Amino acid sequence: MATTTDSTNLGIRKDEYAAFDALSLKDFINARLTQSGIFTDQNFEGSNITAINNIIAYSFHTLLYYLNQTSTESMFSEAQLYENMNRIVKLINYSPVGSQTSTLSFSVSATSDLTPATYTIPRYTFIRVGNASYSFNTDVTFTKTLTGDEKLATVSDQYLLYQGTYIEYPLYTARGEANEIVFLVPGEDVIVDHFNIDVYVKSITTDLWTKWDRTESLYLENATSQSYEIRLNQNKNYEIKFGDDINGVQLTAGDVIAIYYLQSSGTDGQIGANALNGNAATLYTTTQFDLIKPDVISSDLVLLNDINILDLQFANSNISTVYSEPETVESIRANAPNSFKSQFRVVTTSDYDSFIKNNFANIINDVKTLSNNSYVNGHLRYLYDIGLTNPGQDYRVLYNQMAFADSCNFNNVYVYVLPKATKLITNNYVNYLTPAQKQLITSSLSDKKTLTSEVIVMDPVYKAVTVGISAGLDTDATCNCAAVSKLVVTLLRETKTPASVIKDRIRSIFETYFDPSIITLGYTVNIPEITNAILDISGVKQVTTVNTKTNNSINGVSLIVFNPSYPTNDVESTNKTFTVADFQTVYLDDIEEIMTRVEVVPEVNQSASIVNF
Repeated sequence: MATTTDSTNLGIRKDEYAAFDALSLKDFINARLTQSGIFTDQNFEGSNITAINNIIAYSFHTLLYYLNQTSTESMFSEAQLYENMNRIVKLINYSPVGSQTSTLSFSVSATSDLTPATYTIPRYTFIRVGNASYSFNTDVTFTKTLTGDEKLATVSDQYLLYQGTYIEYPLYTARGEANEIVFLVPGEDVIVDHFNIDVYVKSITTDLWTKWDRTESLYLENATSQSYEIRLNQNKNYEIKFGDDINGVQLTAGDVIAIYYLQSSGTDGQIGANALNGNAATLYTTTQFDLIKPDVISSDLVLLNDINILDLQFANSNISTVYSEPETVESIRANAPNSFKSQFRVVTTSDYDSFIKNNFANIINDVKTLSNNSYVNGHLRYLYDIGLTNPGQDYRVLYNQMAFADSCNFNNVYVYVLPKATKLITNNYVNYLTPAQKQLITSSLSDKKTLTSEVIVMDPVYKAVTVGISAGLDTDATCNCAAVSKLVVTLLRETKTPASVIKDRIRSIFETYFDPSIITLGYTVNIPEITNAILDISGVKQVTTVNTKTNNSINGVSLIVFNPSYPTNDVESTNKTFTVADFQTVYLDDIEEIMTRVEVVPEVNQSASIVNF
């Protein structure tokens, strides 16, 4: 008679569970059955008990896999799937940022056919540009004072056009629940601009439409606030959440909700300079919106109609900003903790940086916020050091101070913003944020900043970079040495690669290293890395920078770095790694001119001798 064993003593070490898979579990079951002495069929493949063991073992293997996956995906630091990361950050009330459409700075003028008066361009008015459209996201009021043609600078300096057309979502009738949620599901291929979703509510008690206000969190609102909260959920659809009469007004059963969202064309909607010129604006009109408009737009305003809207002439001298993709898992992982720490307020410099990066990803490439102390000891000290007796003499500093701050030139918050652009220099002009873009940033910060802080959006100090080496003389004007400097690239004797191909690869190295999409404020330029990249080109033996005027030379790449606004005051030559200040950035000077000074030469055989026959 077989003896029984203690079935509770499995003999498994504490760390052995990690090694279990289907085969190891099957072997373990077989060993336990054999040890009991009761069953023997488990040792024969094809037996009934072996079939049962296989099912148990492989079911266990599948369950263990899912356990491992779900355990990893439940942790903020480990999650890799968007759906899971979205659910995790919902616990801290973080809403991932969705798509951000292109924006466009523009100029507008009124013709003499428009009589002097105060007018309003109704919200959602749009301008067709090819297959794309650019829309106003708010009512725009202006005053025409002249009988002739007049430029409307107040409109151009304060407003932007947003790529896309406003779409009317089907009406929703409220059930009257606390924190009622309405789902915006426009379709899989529809791109909705994250920051342009408007909600109108028709009260069942008053039978009037009102436009409710978007809030970052209903917890910030009181019981009388007509506000809604928007969240991009794990399915990448928008949830529109209303209040509960404690935090935000609760919907009443029978209230009607109308939603209007800006549908973007994505990258296909980006346009170049002057594409807007000559295109007329079109008023947004639908049967439903025509009923809403009288309730939400003051009757005191004189709205432009289908006829006199044609008296406005639009143009754009700048290209549109680029379309910005929705947040990824990694960007959520980086941004969510900063948002949680700030609690929807901007106090520290990191709060300002995080808020602006998240909300204006389609406009900016980088941002650095300086305190008053950092501004004085950084930017102002820099201007003094390069010879300005009064920093106000710098026109960019003076303009931003006059346009975006009060008369006080201290105790402000200085936000340096690097615009998102395919080129930092266009037609010899440096790209800065437009006044309307700066106004948009400062307006968005007005209700989040501390009361005593004035936010000034500053233009970064651009430093141009070109190939060159100084003559090594005390009297040398370094900025003039670029014209007499060249980059000499020596090829190995056995290389068969044409010089033109080598130059194309060198050009690619410079353009890649100084790609505007990766340039930041406080950028570090690793010149030895550029030198090594050129030396890694097949067939290249040596790289030398030469001053042809003095025959002064240096191994490797040497760069001249200068401020184009003060080319003789701020200029230096270096072949070492350097980092610009947080209020500065760099760009590659004229690449076409640089390549004219790149010389590819064959290696000279010093041991060769002349033999006469």
